[in-house]
Amino acid sequence: MMHASILVTYNPNIKELKVLCESLLLQKSNIIIIDNSEIPIKEKELSISAPVKLISLKKNMGIAYAQNIGIKYSLKISTKYISFFDQDSLIEDGFISKMINAIELNGFEIVAPAPKDNYTLEPLEALKLNNFGLRKKVNCDKVDKPYSVDVVISSGTTMISEVFDKVGMYDERFFIDHVDTEWCLRCKKNGIKIFIIPDINMFHCIGITRKKIGPYTIQVHSPIRCYYQLRNSIFLLRFAHIPKVFAVYEIFAQIFNRLLLLMVINNKKNYVIFYFQGIIDGIFGNVGPKKK
Repeated sequence: MMHASILVTYNPNIKELKVLCESLLLQKSNIIIIDNSEIPIKEKELSISAPVKLISLKKNMGIAYAQNIGIKYSLKISTKYISFFDQDSLIEDGFISKMINAIELNGFEIVAPAPKDNYTLEPLEALKLNNFGLRKKVNCDKVDKPYSVDVVISSGTTMISEVFDKVGMYDERFFIDHVDTEWCLRCKKNGIKIFIIPDINMFHCIGITRKKIGPYTIQVHSPIRCYYQLRNSIFLLRFAHIPKVFAVYEIFAQIFNRLLLLMVINNKKNYVIFYFQGIIDGIFGNVGPKKK
């Protein structure tokens, strides 16, 4: 099998999901949906033009667990190339063939598109780290040829299947948030480069909405997502292949952004409770799905 697309869903907007699935089917991709929803998606709800592989977990097991299920299934059916997508991602015509061509023509192992924000249509920046772990943001609109980065979002990322033999699966302890960060930096440790292909676009939604506070644009997330963002930023400190400078920056950036978020949201008490729980669990290494 040439190519498989792994889609992880959680209470998705069925209309958006159908658009993505139909686009992938037109591009001859085999679709594997791993559904984390407590009320599972029914295949007849999708009513798309060809069958897909739908695996319902019937509870939220986290994005890393679901991605690993999809990877194992893809490897079982001898897929050559694998792409990951979020349920609300939007891709251009010819996306899959362009990504595969970029791999084959250049000898790359992992490639990613130039992602843009669904709300603002502005480019989302990828990260490059220097020898000390200091991060540099790379604006995808300002380059015209493939370039190496160290951290990208998982949605749209396309790779040869052998990568997982070299690097391993996604770390399920993160559950959600920083799953892709840790895996990308594990690739870097193993000498596997990730390349952005700047002329291939994908639109992606981050957060529920946006709020502007002075010069800062804050992504609004639910309290539980804020919990995982804070907790997992602290958890990054425990990994030898993740530069401590990078991890510390992530911790303080998350704290700063979450404090700004308190200024623009309602139900502040609930958010504060989740903030403190995230910090405490991060310090003590209480990972996986959040305990009740």
